[in-house]
Amino acid sequence: MGHADPAARLLAAEPAAAGLDLDAIFDYGHYVRHVPEILERLP
Repeated sequence: MGHADPAARLLAAEPAAAGLDLDAIFDYGHYVRHVPEILERLP
C-alpha cells in the first residue's frame, strides 16, 4: 500500500487491519475542505 500517512503505514502492517478501508479512514478531505475559505477570512 502506498499510504503517505505514517499511522496508515503502521496500521497497514497489522494483520488485524486487513479488512479496513485505510483510504477512507485516512481521508482528510472532510476536515480540510473549508481551509481556503477560512484562510480568506483571516486578517
